[in-house]
Amino acid sequence: MKPYDQSKIDYEDSGCGGYYFYGDSLETVLRAAKAGPPAMLENAVQPFFIGLAITLISAALSFSGFWLIGWLCAGFTRD
Repeated sequence: MKPYDQSKIDYEDSGCGGYYFYGDSLETVLRAAKAGPPAMLENAVQPFFIGLAITLISAALSFSGFWLIGWLCAGFTRD
């Protein structure tokens, strides 16, 4: 067993080998830890608006495609 030293962070022993802070200095890690939790909706607002934009664009393309198919079929089946 290794002795514990709270002034050093050993990422390999903590099980965080591939974590975001891997290789960063202790000052960077402590600054991020002391920054506090993120805002309540910080991780929800951007994905929501990206999803909304994707939904609106795909809905407009689907509507246009189906309208075009209907317009072409109606033109060919007209008496």
